[in-house]
Amino acid sequence: IKKGLFNDAYNTYLKIEDKIKNNIDAIKSFVFIYQMLDMYGEAVNLLEEFLINNPHLEQSEIDNLKMVLGWLYLKTENYVEGFALVERRWDLKSDKYILPFDKSYKWDGKKDLTGKTIIIVWEQGLGDTIQFSRFVNYIDAISINIYIFCQDELYEIFKISFPNINISKNINDLPRFDYFIPIMSIPFLFGINVHSYNFVQYLKPTYYKGRASKSIGIAWEGNKSSFNDQCRSIEFDLIKKHLLIDKSFHWHCLQYGFDDLQSIFDSLLPKKLDFLDLANLILKFDLVITVDTSVAHLAGAIGMPTWLLLPKNSCWRWGKSEKTTFWYNNIKIFKQKVLNDWDSVLKDVLIELNKLYYK
Repeated sequence: IKKGLFNDAYNTYLKIEDKIKNNIDAIKSFVFIYQMLDMYGEAVNLLEEFLINNPHLEQSEIDNLKMVLGWLYLKTENYVEGFALVERRWDLKSDKYILPFDKSYKWDGKKDLTGKTIIIVWEQGLGDTIQFSRFVNYIDAISINIYIFCQDELYEIFKISFPNINISKNINDLPRFDYFIPIMSIPFLFGINVHSYNFVQYLKPTYYKGRASKSIGIAWEGNKSSFNDQCRSIEFDLIKKHLLIDKSFHWHCLQYGFDDLQSIFDSLLPKKLDFLDLANLILKFDLVITVDTSVAHLAGAIGMPTWLLLPKNSCWRWGKSEKTTFWYNNIKIFKQKVLNDWDSVLKDVLIELNKLYYK
């Protein structure tokens, strides 16, 4: 990982493939290498074959591998089987998947919700909550008492965007309820055909003053603790070298904690800002350029023209397309053709910027 020698690792594994085909740790590593090389179809085939040939694994190992297979299905846009397998996350003993309520109250997709109170619970990151909040209205349509329990940063924009639903950021403010549903479980439990879902702007900021010409907001790194962040984030020196060097644009920083860059950007983020404020700020720009982080989901959900910079081994949610994503029709993708090669991506971005503004 540190050296990025995934092709070398891949070739090494091929030499000993027959000797390790029933070794669970080796297979996990091989699947990981396939993912880092953007060979998701091969990773799916390897894992499916391993599960078929090793039916006597411990149940915990089967659950773990099948959930990995679920994420791989999602990456290859097999959403029906993918979301079904990913539901196993609640059966894993992992600090990453912890429910705030007794699992016996989790809605199973079958019980009648008429007249019931249900809590939609956030999980994982801010971007995940934003992405899947588009499906909240599937529950709202049943005419029941709904609460969304969300992260503090999303409280204000959710209150405005979902006026008929109760929003809470504090677990102690929630009422007695009949069921709860993790927000990322909605497509599976309601049997939603994600492929046929028609995207519309579903988060609604309150402020709009008209966009400043050639004004661009930019975010170049995500949460450092997230899986694969060393691949998805970009060194600031590269951003400065390829993009910020063009002073004809007004560049605005969409990252926290960079007060020392005041001389480089036209504006920095305030120290305290929630996502309603951030959405209102973004709407002042012509364009948002961002790596795979919550800024991308927020800009996508409010309908802002957005250019998304992706590593070759991008997250499952962005699918297989090199240019677009059906999750947000206002997002244009710039994806690495070679692992860890951000220089080429940023050069392509600058070329497209010049085409956009100097036709």
